[in-house]
Amino acid sequence: MKEQIVKAEYNPETGVSEMIKVNKYGCFHAKSVVHEEDADIANRWDGLRFCELKIDIEVAKAKATMLRERANGIRSAIMAIEPPEPGEEDYTFDKMLVQYQDARNRYEDQYTKYKRMKSMYHEIADTVLSTRRRMRREYASTER
Repeated sequence: MKEQIVKAEYNPETGVSEMIKVNKYGCFHAKSVVHEEDADIANRWDGLRFCELKIDIEVAKAKATMLRERANGIRSAIMAIEPPEPGEEDYTFDKMLVQYQDARNRYEDQYTKYKRMKSMYHEIADTVLSTRRRMRREYASTER
């Protein structure tokens, strides 16, 4: 399933942006509200950008959860079969161990990505808002 934006709305009276996005990891909803100190630069594009960023963070979390469950499933399957005797080669057991290690590494990488995205949200928002303020000042100075 491809990723689709089902709903993207901005209400200029309330300063609320809402977005709903659907992909193979689920249906995600995010809401962004303009803070009072940012009311002078409020616009639909930034509000929806913040909503999409919040959704992307939740998608990363859902993907990490899915990868963790996959690794746990492989681990349960390994525990259910009898390990080979010392010195005996068991291709299936060895292959399952490799699959578990791969799934575990993928989960850890995805979880790290999720935590990094979550920690950077406020920094990104501040950058976007300061850029918007600078652009508004530059535009106002060229109109005079």
